[in-house]
Amino acid sequence: MKSLTCMCETSFEADIADELDLDTDQRALKAIRDGSFMSYPCPNCGKILKPEMPVSLLSAKLGLKLLFIPEIDRLSFYNGKYPVAQDFECVIGFPELLDRVRALSDGFDHRAIEIMKYIFLCKAQESDPEAQIRVFYHGIEKDQLVFHIHGLSRGDIAVIKAPKSLYDMSLKDIPEKSAQEPFSTMLKRPYVSVHRLEMED
Repeated sequence: MKSLTCMCETSFEADIADELDLDTDQRALKAIRDGSFMSYPCPNCGKILKPEMPVSLLSAKLGLKLLFIPEIDRLSFYNGKYPVAQDFECVIGFPELLDRVRALSDGFDHRAIEIMKYIFLCKAQESDPEAQIRVFYHGIEKDQLVFHIHGLSRGDIAVIKAPKSLYDMSLKDIPEKSAQEPFSTMLKRPYVSVHRLEMED
């Protein structure tokens, strides 16, 4: 149990686990996918609090040993001040957590997904080099992989649908690309993410 304080100044205890097994706790997996993960209503005013707290997520079915790091700790991680267990990977912030769970639940290798995201990121930056662009995997529709691109224009989300053949090619290229920059950086454990390139910048 952890103590939370609402903006109405009401403090209450919430059952926030330090570790979750997604194979035995199907509610947690569903909550991640529908956006209700770590959501707690204030008993006084009813406002939904959504604190970000570190939690280890495990799933033998998905091959997952993942540490969720709160977005507020991104710079601490970049500066080497946020330890991650040797056999774990990590994601930073709720959008990356949802991205990873969606990809693995749909049966995709997250490394190939990150390579695809890099391709789309480069194309998006060609149109606006100054924009702070982020790319997330959203799901699969009729054998096409759907990605959402944030940051091209205020409040808008661009949608890209990519053929599965591009995924298959990216998957095949993992061994070769893992030895080349910038892929060797973005595919490096524990933080396998195209957004890791922000750290290098």
